[in-house]
Amino acid sequence: MPGPPTITGVKAGNASIAATFTPPASNGGSAITGYTVTAVPLDAASGPTRTALGAGSPITVTGLTNGAAYNLTVHATNAIGNGPG
Repeated sequence: MPGPPTITGVKAGNASIAATFTPPASNGGSAITGYTVTAVPLDAASGPTRTALGAGSPITVTGLTNGAAYNLTVHATNAIGNGPG
């Protein structure tokens, strides 16, 4: 499995957030095929967890609540599986 990508920046938008990240130091022996960004609200009243997929940085997660706080993670995926975030 690939190692964890490193989030290098976030930019809030209208009901969205864009995560900028660097690829993991190790691809785990197989080429990385994509990334998943997950936004978990810190307050359950802010709505459900949202995810977005992409081939590289940045990736934008939509459907978020304006003004709410979120915990972001990025996971790399390859033929072996999903790496840690």
